Amino acid sequence: VSQSRYAPEVANAYSIRVPSPEGTLFVHCTENSKGELKHVVINIGKSGLAAAAVADALSRLINITLKYEDVNTVLENLSGITTGKSIRHSSGTQIHSIPQAIYVALTTYKDAKIATKQHSFDSGFLAFR
Repeated sequence: VSQSRYAPEVANAYSIRVPSPEGTLFVHCTENSKGELKHVVINIGKSGLAAAAVADALSRLINITLKYEDVNTVLENLSGITTGKSIRHSSGTQIHSIPQAIYVALTTYKDAKIATKQHSFDSGFLAFR
């Protein structure tokens, strides 16, 4: 069995909390040894089984996409998906769906990575709220 199929023992990981119309999303991002986003787990708090199933399905599809593409492809495909409900993020952004909340979380991840590289901090120990 190939060792590359398993996550490394030590990896940079980030957890980002974002509100959605269906409940609070917790988006957990894990990078490979090159600092590239390679695995996403999405949990939704106090939402019920239907929203949890949607979050799980989106996690799986994002992870398949990340095997062949980078985070920008994921962002392009999540952008603009809305529902009739909305909630305001602390940044002032209106979030209209679970996919849009994931978009906000992954954009936060990407922006933090850029900021971290510009300031030369050790990004492995940052937590985003």
